[in-house]
Amino acid sequence: MKSIAENDVTNCSILRLLRNVYLDASLDIDNEIYVRDGLQFPTWVSVLPKERLIKFFTYMDFKGCDFTGCSVFEVASHLNTNIAVPVFYAMGERIYANYFLTYTGGVSKLQLISMLRRFSGAFEAGIRLADIVPPASPEVEARQRLHS
Repeated sequence: MKSIAENDVTNCSILRLLRNVYLDASLDIDNEIYVRDGLQFPTWVSVLPKERLIKFFTYMDFKGCDFTGCSVFEVASHLNTNIAVPVFYAMGERIYANYFLTYTGGVSKLQLISMLRRFSGAFEAGIRLADIVPPASPEVEARQRLHS
């Protein structure tokens, strides 16, 4: 089957699909899917049944980050102007991004996986474009080694 029928779109059915394409994903305590590995940047996925939407969501803490002297709000605005797919916004010391994919009438598995990868890659591209250097941590250092 190349698509998931509208009535079958759930966090569990999407979780199965993500695992079938070898993404390291699990349900978190809020019953949202957390994809921690296999994408360019960790991302949450959740189904919004009333709206018939699939939400992709991620964020990065700015606390302790070294960036170009702009406020986090200016960075989000700059990214929205220059990066396609995610919608960036700032709250406190975090920059967030989300994207909504409709599943009215069902959703193509290929489209869902492709948009998830594009969303994650675009978020990481935005972080690079903004020239944000996150605070040093073992996870960040491991990611940098993988991408260099």
